[in-house]
Amino acid sequence: MPHHEPWQLEGTAAELYERYLVPAITALWAADLVERVAPTPVCCARRESS
Repeated sequence: MPHHEPWQLEGTAAELYERYLVPAITALWAADLVERVAPTPVCCARRESS
């Protein structure tokens, strides 16, 4: 049987949650939201005030 080495993640629970779980959970929601909103590029012209 192979010998397994123990491992540990570096960082606090909050840092690990934000680094790994938030993107995994919210990535699909964000992609769906962007698709539903269907943003269009907007060109902003600078107005000169007189």
